[in-house]
Amino acid sequence: MPDWNRVALGNRFLLAQTPFLFIFPFSFCDMAPCSDVVSRFLWDLGYSFCHQLSERSFTISGCQLPLCARDTGTGIGFMVVLLIYLLGRRYRFSVIFDRKILFYCVIGFVAFAFDAATSYIGLRDTNNWIRFFTGYLAGSSGGFMLLTVLSFAFFKGSRDAKVFDWKDILIALGALLLFSLALYTLNDSQILYYIFAITSIAGLLTLLFLGLFLASYLILEGKLKEKNLATVSLSLSIILGIALIVLLHYFHQATINLP
Repeated sequence: MPDWNRVALGNRFLLAQTPFLFIFPFSFCDMAPCSDVVSRFLWDLGYSFCHQLSERSFTISGCQLPLCARDTGTGIGFMVVLLIYLLGRRYRFSVIFDRKILFYCVIGFVAFAFDAATSYIGLRDTNNWIRFFTGYLAGSSGGFMLLTVLSFAFFKGSRDAKVFDWKDILIALGALLLFSLALYTLNDSQILYYIFAITSIAGLLTLLFLGLFLASYLILEGKLKEKNLATVSLSLSIILGIALIVLLHYFHQATINLP
């Protein structure tokens, strides 16, 4: 059985991001495409992660999403896999990688890198749908890998089963199809705007903080007492994550203001 104290800590880790969302300063920039408080707040959060170029972003119900198409796909892809992980209580499992999952991850990362690199240097043109698809593949791939390592290294599940398998790939691709259909057919829905905006922002935030937590935990393992290791790693991930977001926010603002 997994260490349930660690499971509880994992839940507190996710909740620990909530106060951050409320203390994060509003309206550092005054470029949010929609005037309501929630949209401006999401735009400010996205400002730290993304260039927010209108021609590379989707618009829903007259409002540009706070992340570009590629980052939107990345955040949503990660959140879908996180949902599979939590609902399936995969932290109980201990078999680290399935070959089909590894193959999917390789394809996802290669597709993301190929589309981003070749379009950036001018070898080929891309569009927002390709950006969204490749971003989703990379985000879900990152989720499969990060959460598998988390289950194995931190939760130390004792159930002899794979954390993810080929069925989860089908679920992830099915979710991609549903999100794509919704984006294509319900483009004038204000509710859909909030679903995409909140899910993508939450996905990138969780990916950042969870990645920092796992890196801190693995680096400090063996150097601290077991009872202090998780708490120190959690504290470091929150401090570093908030500092990084604020720095990226001001760096973005500085580059925008350059002549």
